[in-house]
Amino acid sequence: MSHIVVMAVVMLWPSYVLVVLFLVPAAHCQEESQGLYCVNDFVNNVSCTWNSTAVAPGVDCWIYGAKETWTYEGNKRVYIIITRGCKLKQHRTSPPGCSFVFDKEEFNCYDVMPNISVKCNGELLESLENYEPGFHIKMNPP
Repeated sequence: MSHIVVMAVVMLWPSYVLVVLFLVPAAHCQEESQGLYCVNDFVNNVSCTWNSTAVAPGVDCWIYGAKETWTYEGNKRVYIIITRGCKLKQHRTSPPGCSFVFDKEEFNCYDVMPNISVKCNGELLESLENYEPGFHIKMNPP
């Protein structure tokens, strides 16, 4: 009888691994922002929408994104963080959104943007931490 139990565990082990693999990405998605959603073209453009009812119409809201990069000052390589932003605009019935571009910078498969945030009247309302452009690609139509 114990031999049968051991065989059952051995045979079902791959099923347990698959269940865990499917649950991990789902849990990761749930930890992300509830209303701030961003995609990128995997070149240098990030487009975000913010679905929130917490802010009254007419409030001055912006989305800011930070990108880590390296530059040269003289002969020395220096680490910097570039910040870009855009003003949220309402387009018909879709959630407010906007796009920002990192001029002369391109994403690569190792990039992690430390922060994308929504600020209204200067107050931080929502933030995405450690945004990985390689996992949020949406190409523009031809």
